[in-house]
Amino acid sequence: MKRYYFLVGGAMISLIFLGVGCNPVAKIQEKVAEKAVEGLINKSTGGKASVDIGDNKMTFTNNKTGESMAYGENLTIPESFPRDVPIYPGAKAVAIVTAKEGSQSASLNLVSTDEAAKVTAWYADQMKQGGWTEASSMTVTGADIRTYEKGKVKLAVTIIGSTDENEKNKESSISLVRTEEK
Repeated sequence: MKRYYFLVGGAMISLIFLGVGCNPVAKIQEKVAEKAVEGLINKSTGGKASVDIGDNKMTFTNNKTGESMAYGENLTIPESFPRDVPIYPGAKAVAIVTAKEGSQSASLNLVSTDEAAKVTAWYADQMKQGGWTEASSMTVTGADIRTYEKGKVKLAVTIIGSTDENEKNKESSISLVRTEEK
């Protein structure tokens, strides 16, 4: 009878390590890695990190300053993100940084499947409609960099298009940095 339990137990362990159906060992390794990274970040910064490797996302909140950061794929833009910053339709958020409540400093990185020229034209139109004044504009090595002002608020908009002419799908990176003078 002991031999039967030994064989069944051995078979079950083999199935677990081979990943039949799903791979619980990989899931365990993923959770251990997440907790290790979270622990390192928390220890070095005094903040509270949350890492989710399976969804390719990491969030971090600095308990001292209230600043929060999120990095990953297709992030959800928080309700606290300043509402006066236009978000390009269909773009996916890949990095978000916000200051603590009460402060309106924030940055957002987006990725769009539209070409840079289309994205740039959309932002120029949206900023004008929103009552923003263009303070500066330049294009450097495929990057369109513009700053806008509205009262004490400044918004830097940087749009970088795909540099590979042979790519079928043109992609644009959009960086938005909003600051407010006190």
